[in-house]
Amino acid sequence: MDQEHRRQPSRPDGAKVCPRGSRGAVMRWLLFLLLLMPAPAMAADPFARARIEDAKAVVPGQQVHLTVEVLAPNYFTSPPQFPLFDLPDAMVTLPEERARTAVQSIDGTQYSMIAHTYLIVPQATGTFDVPPIRIELGYFGDGVPVEAVTATQPVSFTVATGTNVADGSTAVEFAARRLEVTQTFDRDQDRLKTGDTLVRTISVTAADTQSMLMPPVNLGVVDGLHQYVKQPALADNIAQDRGTVSRRTETIAYTMTAAGSFMLPEINYPWFDINSHMSAVASLPARTILVSPAPAATGIAPASHREIRDVLEERRAVAIWILGILLVVSVCWRARDLPEKIAEMTRNGLARISQSRRYRLRRLKSTIASADLPKVYAALQQWSRSEGYHTLHAWANAHQPELRGHIQALEARLFGGSPNDVDRKRIAALVARRQTQLFVRSSGRHLPALNPTSKPR
Repeated sequence: MDQEHRRQPSRPDGAKVCPRGSRGAVMRWLLFLLLLMPAPAMAADPFARARIEDAKAVVPGQQVHLTVEVLAPNYFTSPPQFPLFDLPDAMVTLPEERARTAVQSIDGTQYSMIAHTYLIVPQATGTFDVPPIRIELGYFGDGVPVEAVTATQPVSFTVATGTNVADGSTAVEFAARRLEVTQTFDRDQDRLKTGDTLVRTISVTAADTQSMLMPPVNLGVVDGLHQYVKQPALADNIAQDRGTVSRRTETIAYTMTAAGSFMLPEINYPWFDINSHMSAVASLPARTILVSPAPAATGIAPASHREIRDVLEERRAVAIWILGILLVVSVCWRARDLPEKIAEMTRNGLARISQSRRYRLRRLKSTIASADLPKVYAALQQWSRSEGYHTLHAWANAHQPELRGHIQALEARLFGGSPNDVDRKRIAALVARRQTQLFVRSSGRHLPALNPTSKPR
């Protein structure tokens, strides 16, 4: 005991000692709590998976559904790009239908899923190996948008031979579910006459197939009738009985060229029933139509030259009236802005007249003849400025001395208190004359010669 006590480390005074059993229990509780705490998740990657839907007992011509699901953590930032791929001896299509979306939790990680379904139609028997499909996508990972590429794992399916009910052969022309063949006519087949046209419409409707895969209907030929076959109408995703079907519509027009009895041939449409896994034939019975002669047309006497001329004259008069009406409408349409343009031209013309020298001179003469002397003096000053002079004296100095004298007499009467009368008529007459600009040149203001001649020294 003394040796064991010597091996134990010293403890501080007052420290409590836990038994070994209780210490192990505490460690187990701590480990349990750590497992319950959310640990930082490892970065999850997107992935894709593919599967063949209902791949049992597939026959050539049967539509096989390949579902491809793309899963990405968090959410998609750009949708997956589902490409087409090549598969020997098979036709692969991707219908333009809305993708299926879902959210799944895998190993504690939440994934967003987008799924599309490819349609594969094998044309032969054997094993078909679908290669990996590379799909580009974008998703939100580690806090940032990520562009990625993922691929599916290879899948395969087997196509076996079907059984023909009629002769036991293995040839399958067309495989579908719930196929139905119907026909309609645009008129009663018992009231036809020569020259009439009968339109026959045959519709082939089936589920779990595509309209472009439906073979054409063998319409046959009717002796004695002209027939015209229109281009077939194809339609997919037609709602019916809580599902969708595809339809091929054939239209034939028969022209009754002769009277008599005619037989429209029976329609047989072979196909393979996927539900029963047996071949079948959808049929339409033959139809007999009766065509009676058309009633004889009543003869009409040919019109005379005068009647023809009258008709031509009447048509010509109508044409002239129509042309006249069109001409009036065209003129009215083009002249819809004419009043506004005339008003604008009138305003511009009046403005030009009011700003013309002749008009302003007429108003000046009227002012000189009848207005008060201060207004006469103000009008003369305004006229001198419009003539290009800074002052009335400068304008008066440019005229003959008689006008300058009358201006001085006007100023003496206005500002000097002179009793002399102002000769208004004479001032108006002198102003009306075209003034002569006097160029006074002084010897001290001559411009120097352009090319002065230097004197010899």
